[in-house]
Amino acid sequence: MRSRVAVAAAILALSACARETPITAAQLPSIRAGQWSFEGSAGGGVAHGAVCLKTFADTLGRSHPGCAGFAYSREAGGAVVVRDRCVNPNGAVVQTRIRLAGDYASRMSFEDDIHIAQPTGPPLHTLVRISYRYAGCPCPPPA
Repeated sequence: MRSRVAVAAAILALSACARETPITAAQLPSIRAGQWSFEGSAGGGVAHGAVCLKTFADTLGRSHPGCAGFAYSREAGGAVVVRDRCVNPNGAVVQTRIRLAGDYASRMSFEDDIHIAQPTGPPLHTLVRISYRYAGCPCPPPA
């Protein structure tokens, strides 16, 4: 009996860690503005480079026409989760879940989990993972 109680307590503790609290765009964390280097992978490909980020929203881009708009939440550990749902003109439904974590001053991770349900054909799934490191300020002037 004691082991069942311990297992139930562990399950409750783990489920509490995964819970998210809705937040507004104004409650997104601040990031250190400047040049950030990145490396990551998506669908077997590898990418690396540098990008200028000034606000947290710069890491996300923006919601597109046909989309519900970004819904923000924060996990118990501080990570930010951003969701969007879009319907393309061809009828495909695209659901994305972006998770960002880190101290937002020297490092952060970005994970974009994308699911596409097509009107015909099999569903598609892409997972993008990127690690960012602060490389310095200021950003180079625009070309």
